[in-house]
Amino acid sequence: MRVSDLLTLPMFDEARVVAGHAGTVRPVSTVNMMDAPDIVEYLKAEELLITTAYALKDDVRALESLVEQMAVIGCAGLGIKTKRFLDHIPQSVIDVAERYQLPLIELPLRYSLGEMLHQALTYILEKRMEELRYSLQAHQQFSQIILQGKGMKELMESLAAVIGQPVALFDVHGDLIAASRTTQGQRAQEILQKVSSTIPRLSGDDSAVSLTALLGPRQGAEVTLFPVHPGQRFGYLAVMAPQLSFDALAKLAIEQAGNVVSFEMMKLQAVRERTRRYKNEFFSELLDRRIQSEAEIFHRGRPYGVQSSDLYQCAVSKVDAKTKPLMATSGEASPLQMERDVLYEHLRRELRKTGVPHSLFYKHQYVVVLFYHKHHLAKDGVDVYDICRRMQESIQLHGALSVSFGIGNPVSKLADIPKSYDEAVQALEAGIRERRSGFVNVYRTKDTVELLRLIPRRELEEYRDAALGAWLALPEEEREVLLSTLSAFLDCQGNIAETAKTLYLHRNTVLYRLHKLSQIVGVNLKDPATTLRLRLALLIHHRILSPAQESIPRV
Repeated sequence: MRVSDLLTLPMFDEARVVAGHAGTVRPVSTVNMMDAPDIVEYLKAEELLITTAYALKDDVRALESLVEQMAVIGCAGLGIKTKRFLDHIPQSVIDVAERYQLPLIELPLRYSLGEMLHQALTYILEKRMEELRYSLQAHQQFSQIILQGKGMKELMESLAAVIGQPVALFDVHGDLIAASRTTQGQRAQEILQKVSSTIPRLSGDDSAVSLTALLGPRQGAEVTLFPVHPGQRFGYLAVMAPQLSFDALAKLAIEQAGNVVSFEMMKLQAVRERTRRYKNEFFSELLDRRIQSEAEIFHRGRPYGVQSSDLYQCAVSKVDAKTKPLMATSGEASPLQMERDVLYEHLRRELRKTGVPHSLFYKHQYVVVLFYHKHHLAKDGVDVYDICRRMQESIQLHGALSVSFGIGNPVSKLADIPKSYDEAVQALEAGIRERRSGFVNVYRTKDTVELLRLIPRRELEEYRDAALGAWLALPEEEREVLLSTLSAFLDCQGNIAETAKTLYLHRNTVLYRLHKLSQIVGVNLKDPATTLRLRLALLIHHRILSPAQESIPRV
C-alpha cells in the first residue's frame, strides 16, 4: 500500500499534500500518532506519522530536523494538523520535505487525529487481509498445478496469466527451465538470451534484480529477476517488466509462485540425489571389478546411461589445488565435496552441449566421464582430448575453476572399463605429481625406463652394483671403454662382427675386451639370462642413476 492510497479515504479527502508529491508512491505499512518531543526515537520505516506538532510549535528548526530524520529512516510521510497549534506549516519545513521528497500532508481540522488514525489502520488491516487471502489463493492455485503433475511450464503459464506479463524460470547457471507462451516471440526470445547470459554473473543477493536487456543501440527491455531458494539458491523467476510496475498483488503472486517452485525443486533435488547415489554405487562396483558379467553390467547400468557401443573410454577430472577453496557453512558438505559437486554440475552442463553419449558419476575425489563412441571417434583419445580441453576452458571462463583431466585408452568391452579408468587416474595423478595445473593428460603405456623409475632408487642401485659392481670399480677411462663395448655387443645381439663395425674397431680388439669383461666379473656373455640382466643394469646405470639424469622428474 502507498501513501496515495491512504489519501483516498473519506477522512483524508480534505488533506492536502504541500510537499514531496513524488514521494506519495512510498509504501506505508502502519500509521502512528504522537506529539512527544523525542518522537524520532520511536519511528520506523514505512510509517506515516500524524501529529498536531504541539511539542514543536515554537521550534521551526526542530520541525525541519524531524522531517530530515524521517526521510533518513525511510518513513512514509508526515501529516500535520494545522489551525490547532500551528496556523500553517512553515515554508522552510516545506522546502526540506520537498528536497527529500518526503510527503508532507496538511491535515484538516474537521476530524480528530484519533478518528483519522482508526480509519487509516482499519484500511491497512483490511488490505492486509485481502493480500493474505489472495496470497493463499495464489499458493493453492499454483500448488494444484504441481499436484496434478502438470510441471513448471504450466506453472509459468498460470503466473503469466495472473500478473499479465511474460514469465520464465532459469536455473542459477542461466539455463532456461520453463517459460510462458508469451515469451515465444522473436523479441522475447532475444531478451531471454540476454538474461541467460547475465544470470551467471549475478552476485547472488536475496533481493529482486532489475536488468535492462539491450537489443540494439537505442533499444532495451526491462526485466525483473526474483530469486528462488529451495534451501539454497536455485535460480530466478524472470518477469519481462520493470520492478516498479508491479502492484502488491502481483508481487504476492510472484512470491507464491517462487515458493511453489522452491518446494518442487527441493523434491526433485532429493530424487536426483538419491538417483545419483545409486548411480555412483553401481559405477563404483563396476570400477572395483565387482561386476564381471557383460550382461549384468548392461542390465544394471542401463538406467544410468550405459549403452552398447564400439568403444568405451574414461576421463577423470579434479579441481586443481591452486583453486581457491569454497567455504562450507554449518550443515553443508566439506569444501572438497562442494568443489566436486560444483565441478559435477559444470561438467553436466558442458557435456550436454557436446551431444556425445556419456555417463557422469563420482569415484572417490574424482568426477568421472564414461564416453560411448564409435571407432572413428576415438583414435588415440584425440576426440575425447578435444572435448575435455573445451570443457576445461569453458569451466575456467564461466566457473572460475582450474580443472585438470586424465584420459584412459578406449576399450571394446564393458568389463574392461575399469582398465580405462585406472589409466585415466594414472594420467591425472602423473600430472599432479609434476605440480602441473590446468592440464589434460592422455595415458600412454610406460616404456622400460618409466617402469624402472617406479622402483625405489636404493633397490635400483643394489641391482646395478650386483650386476656391474666389479666393472664400476675400474679406473674411469678403462671402465667407460669396457662398458661401451659391452653395450654395443648387447645392442648387436652378440654379433662380434657387427659390434666391431659399430665401434670402428678390429674384430680381435672386441674379442679381447669381451674376454677381459668376462674375466673380471666371471660371467658367460652368451647366456640369455645373463645378457638380459646386464641390459637392465646398463639401462639403470646410464638412464636413471647417472648424474645427468638427476634433474629428470620421476613419475
